[in-house]
Amino acid sequence: MIGRTFYSLFFSIAFSDIIIYVTHIHAAGQTWAKGLWFVPSLLLIAGLVLVMYGRKQFYMIDKAHVASFYFMFCLSITIPKCVFAVTYLTRYIFQQFTTTDLHTLFTDIALVLAAAFFVAITYGTWWGWRWATVNNVSIKCGRLPREFDGFRLVHISDIHASTWSANPRDFFKIVAKINAQKPDAIMFTGDLITHKTSELTYIEKPLRALKAKYGIYSVLGNHDYSPYYPWRNIMDKKKNLDDLINLQHDMGWKLLNNAHDSITIGNESITVIGVENWGEPPFSKYGNLPAAMQGVDGDSFKILLSHNPSHWEAEVMYTDIDLTLSGHTHAMQLKVFGLSPAKLKYKYWNGLHKEKGKYLYVNEGLGCTLIPFRFGTWPEITVITLRSKR
Repeated sequence: MIGRTFYSLFFSIAFSDIIIYVTHIHAAGQTWAKGLWFVPSLLLIAGLVLVMYGRKQFYMIDKAHVASFYFMFCLSITIPKCVFAVTYLTRYIFQQFTTTDLHTLFTDIALVLAAAFFVAITYGTWWGWRWATVNNVSIKCGRLPREFDGFRLVHISDIHASTWSANPRDFFKIVAKINAQKPDAIMFTGDLITHKTSELTYIEKPLRALKAKYGIYSVLGNHDYSPYYPWRNIMDKKKNLDDLINLQHDMGWKLLNNAHDSITIGNESITVIGVENWGEPPFSKYGNLPAAMQGVDGDSFKILLSHNPSHWEAEVMYTDIDLTLSGHTHAMQLKVFGLSPAKLKYKYWNGLHKEKGKYLYVNEGLGCTLIPFRFGTWPEITVITLRSKR
């Protein structure tokens, strides 16, 4: 993957530089200074080689905050140049239909688009992933006991602790915003870490500050099993998972690994069900819904925590579970005018859905994977108010 990333960036840098040189720099005059055009790109490539290949094998993971920010720095330069080059090249298509020289017009258009991409990438890298938004949703269900009418649950997902290693203060602010919602329960749908439980060192204190009247429920996501870290042996990998599970228990979180629990108010109860990660290849599938539901009262209002929203259509929709909470997609950390590339992969990739009288809510997550970037899909805190039709 690192190799593919490097070669893709190298090709993009070379492509944009050559096109811009031929169409604009070369025509500017026959001077030695023209050659300086390539110097910044050569330095950029040298930095990529150093970050990706000049360190030990685990550098891209263990020092992700360094490598990923440099990668985004490269993208903030390379993508606008590629946009400029591709936009300007379309000039030759339109030029076939007019005798008017379109050079200046298409140069101006290309500059505007390149500047827009530069602003979006810069904003998404430095600010877009820091500030959480609060989305309020109301769900009505006839099976919800009257005692739970107005019950406020806060749904969060995909914290990815490594996101906050260089900026734990930003996560403190997010926790304060969550607590300000005065949740009756907090429900976390997986991916607490990115690779290693040790990432939680930076944010364990604010995690312990999370408060909810009836407790904090959680499940495991695909990253929580640490499948993407090159462990020396299976025992180290297992210990990492054990440490993560023990830490959640120590924080007072109710981790539901193919299990269920009840929340009781007065003489009425609702059931919270949790499954381990249930994913389609290449993601792990440890979830066992029948086991998690064994012994559950068939008439109770049921909430399921399942990390991957694909689980809902594949299995959950055909049960009597009233509300399913998921995460995982992050809306691919990019959304423009309500559209995201996540839609190409996931039928249900964000927000509230209702099918066959059942609800699914897909939270867009709090943290980031691979790159510290969010644009249009800001870190999400969802407040779901349950309403009874009785």
